[in-house]
Amino acid sequence: MGLGVLAVVVMAAAGFAYLHSDLTVRTTSSVGAPSPSPLLATLNAVSYDFVTPSVGWAAEDLNTPTNLAGGFAVFKTTDGAKHWQKQLQLDSSVIGFLPLSLQFVDQENGFVAVGDPFELLTRTADGGASWESNPLPARSSRVDGIAFSSWRSGWLLVGGPAPTMYATNDAGGTWQRLPDPPRDASGLSYRSPNEAWMGSAGISLTPPHVYLSRDGGQTWNTVDLPPPAGSSSSTVHNVPASVELPPLNGVVVHIPPVDEPVAVAFTRTLTSFDQGATWRDVPPPPGVIAYQDGVHWWAMRGTALYKSSDAGQSWVTVTDALPDLRYIPHVLDSRHAWALTIVAGGYGLALTSDGGLHWTQANVPQPQYHGVEGRLPDAHSA
Repeated sequence: MGLGVLAVVVMAAAGFAYLHSDLTVRTTSSVGAPSPSPLLATLNAVSYDFVTPSVGWAAEDLNTPTNLAGGFAVFKTTDGAKHWQKQLQLDSSVIGFLPLSLQFVDQENGFVAVGDPFELLTRTADGGASWESNPLPARSSRVDGIAFSSWRSGWLLVGGPAPTMYATNDAGGTWQRLPDPPRDASGLSYRSPNEAWMGSAGISLTPPHVYLSRDGGQTWNTVDLPPPAGSSSSTVHNVPASVELPPLNGVVVHIPPVDEPVAVAFTRTLTSFDQGATWRDVPPPPGVIAYQDGVHWWAMRGTALYKSSDAGQSWVTVTDALPDLRYIPHVLDSRHAWALTIVAGGYGLALTSDGGLHWTQANVPQPQYHGVEGRLPDAHSA
């Protein structure tokens, strides 16, 4: 569910998955506990990806102040984060070796992108029981995005002064170079083998725009974005734009307040449901957004959870009695969601099974408490 989303699962720091399930998450600890126990928070940076309310994975950075080349570990839970089992650990001799992304397209097939520089794509086809690593294309040390629309079909964007793109049809075993995207294209979001979107870096003397491909990245069409109300396109040059694809339908574009009127002090958000033919401005959201689908959005800030059923045009308050934390939510279905939280002990994990009215804090993986079930060679000898 954070490198854009699913229908397609797009690499990001946290995972993206939008599957429906009737399973209920049950934990016993309150998310508001003043002093999290050692299993309720970690000082290590961690990314999560749940494919059902019970089944999920975590990729955890093992670097510490005394070990800056600690590598990373991947853990799995099958009981809604009550317990975690370490499945994979990669060591590194490179300082700053980090998991760049974790994504699972279903309960069996998943990918971990690792390296600094980015150099390996590690995958499993059996739910993490075994893993294999495949090298990425040559000259791909700056990977700006990877997206898979299925376990077999994926795309890779290599950034730089002249970005390049590659596609795979065998789960990352081999990569074929595609025609180069536009020079200012950035980010990468695939909804299907045909529909793909890219943002723009805002380095060209043109109005804000994004790019759309209807043929799997073979060709790209510029989709101009309308200027803010009261402005003309000639006054908003050199503005970057990023793209998010909610599950099922719609496209969301974010434009930061660069070269816009001073009165516009927030990131501008627009939505389209006709592949960019028309756009509608979204009022400033009340918190950090997560997408249930194209029109049903959640937003969290402080003690409050809000929901929208019209793609962010209006919001209702679900609750304003949550513990006052920083929540970064990811929605699984209308009742189930998870959120990375910032807590007193570092990074926490909160879960809900009643549509967000109540949240419980779940256990987080602790590398020092778990045995390694699977291990790959050092990244530089794989």
